Amino acid sequence: MSALPLHYARVLVVDDDDEVRDLISSMLTEAGFTVSTAPTALNALELLGKDEFDVMVTDVALPDALDGVELVKYARARHPALRSLFISGRRGPIVDEPERDDFVGKPFRSGELLGCVLELLYRSLPNKEVSSPLRAVELATIEAKLAVFKDEHRDREAGDFIATPAGREPRGRS
Repeated sequence: MSALPLHYARVLVVDDDDEVRDLISSMLTEAGFTVSTAPTALNALELLGKDEFDVMVTDVALPDALDGVELVKYARARHPALRSLFISGRRGPIVDEPERDDFVGKPFRSGELLGCVLELLYRSLPNKEVSSPLRAVELATIEAKLAVFKDEHRDREAGDFIATPAGREPRGRS
């Protein structure tokens, strides 16, 4: 696969910390990338449903339904060529697929992050989709987790809760 010119490479940055997300977005934009951002995994999935991205830079710890690793696994099932750079201040190194991923710990230097993104873009990828019984189970688990989260979120937004001795519970559920 030939490398994309930087102004054609699309990067999705996913981080719930506004300052970190904006800093990474600015660094990559100044380097010539086309950048989109999302504060949560659900927002990122919405963007991935509308656009194609070459690289996703994602924090490992995200606040909603999925963490960064689950987000990448789910996204990669639909976009097999997606490369990912995981970032974290708590743990490391994290990868889903070593041929398609890299990791950088927080705090990081701009050159380190930019170097990782460039290296991922220029890396040759295997011509295979990841498919195994374990991967199918992982994806089914992630899809179930997303469905439960969306149901709970929808119920909370509707304010459809009743008081129970154990706490609040969605109305109509046992």
